[in-house]
Amino acid sequence: MKKNIVAITTLITFALTVLATPALSDTNGLNFIFATSGKVEIKRPRWTGYKPVNVGTLVNSSDKLRLTKGASAKVFCTNLSIWNVRSPGESSVSQGCRSNRTILRRIDSSTSFTRAGNDPTIPYLISPRSSNILTSQPKLRWNAVTGATKYQVRLFGRGVDWQTEVNQPQVVYSGKEPLKPSYTYWLTVTADNGVTTENKDNASFTVMSEADSKRVKAEIAQLQQQDLKSEGNVLALAHLYRSNKLNADAIDLLEELVKKGSRSSAVYQLLGSIYQQVELNLLARERYLTALKLAQTEKNLEAQAIIQASLGGVDFSLDKLQDALRWYQAAQIGYRGLGDTAKVQELQEKVDDLKRRV
Repeated sequence: MKKNIVAITTLITFALTVLATPALSDTNGLNFIFATSGKVEIKRPRWTGYKPVNVGTLVNSSDKLRLTKGASAKVFCTNLSIWNVRSPGESSVSQGCRSNRTILRRIDSSTSFTRAGNDPTIPYLISPRSSNILTSQPKLRWNAVTGATKYQVRLFGRGVDWQTEVNQPQVVYSGKEPLKPSYTYWLTVTADNGVTTENKDNASFTVMSEADSKRVKAEIAQLQQQDLKSEGNVLALAHLYRSNKLNADAIDLLEELVKKGSRSSAVYQLLGSIYQQVELNLLARERYLTALKLAQTEKNLEAQAIIQASLGGVDFSLDKLQDALRWYQAAQIGYRGLGDTAKVQELQEKVDDLKRRV
């Protein structure tokens, strides 16, 4: 019995240490490539050489960009300013994005070992899940259960206990009692075929405090003043939402890009990362797989390695250990190609652990 408890604890700890992002800089600020023209390359400190960048590539203060003559790049900095890079040759990110004000933040997408968002037979909460919200009348969405025609919904929290019945896997909260700032609320859904989330899915969401809501809306307005009508601008807004745990808003924004036909690996990778963070591993896996195909088309070696490592973490949480092992080994190949021996060693620890399990 004691041995089983130790094994389960190790399993959970392993899942929570998923490699999902590039190496962090000395702060948790997030900068990313917004637009490029011509040949633009990046070199991280642990790499052996320069590699091409793509829109959406995250950059650290310790990184360097290199442009050929006539090339240009735009970098969204953590303080929402834009660094226009036009000079040929090398440029240091630390010189271009100089600010002690961190607005866009890097978020760890490590997932927990849970079945709730991985079980297609129950109507688990999809949105808003593990998220802050800005509205007091959110749209509630859950997994559509095969064979179900009606759902009994209960939303509850401090001062609220609202129930309704609907025939679609979504509903807008319309209770008489308003959802209050700074309070957390839970949702249970029971399908007419008897399956329920009660005691199976403890997902919740929180109405953002009035002070934080005011600050975030001001930051959104600041970003939108840039008047940058491009996919890069949408990515900036998605990162801003995620930096403030507005995960549902970030997902809606990025899924809209998907509906419009986005072919950017950065869009799908960010979606996968957020789904993974909020414990929706099946959806994360779907988006990561598309991101990987797009990254391969882009010949983006680092993105491929990051996505493969993320898929390893997702498949581990889904108890697909052989698949997880295969993804981690594939990511190692990518990092070797970049000359990043530290990442290769990080992944080797996961590979060795999985080899003992399978």
